[in-house]
Amino acid sequence: MTADTLREPGSHDDPDNPGSHDDPDLAEVVARELRMLRPEVRRDPAALLRDLHPEFHEIGASGRLWDRASVATVLSPASASSHDAGDAPSRVTAMTATRLAPDLVHLRWDTDDGDRTVHRASLWRREPGSGEWLLWFHQGTPYTSDDDTT
Repeated sequence: MTADTLREPGSHDDPDNPGSHDDPDLAEVVARELRMLRPEVRRDPAALLRDLHPEFHEIGASGRLWDRASVATVLSPASASSHDAGDAPSRVTAMTATRLAPDLVHLRWDTDDGDRTVHRASLWRREPGSGEWLLWFHQGTPYTSDDDTT
């Protein structure tokens, strides 16, 4: 994804996401999620893994189950030729951030890479001690405009 396609539509002044512009934690989590979507970060295992919680798990848009170790394996230099982690830019739309608890934030947004549209959701947890926000859970669910009822 190029910088000009990275958007956080209304995440700061969105009437459907009130207060997000007043909460620096929500702004930080949104910025971290958008950074992780950039192709240059997705191609850099250290950069991507830095934001994944040790207990990270994902239900990918393909239906595949992932954890931090499987992400690290796929992104390793030995398997780099067998994947193109994040080479295709995606358009990010409809991102909302909601604080579920003092140390838990839920993000919801859509991506469109031209071939596929995906509803996405993630949970970010703030680590005790360090105060750092880490991605704990992610899910992607493909959809078509015909079956989108948001």
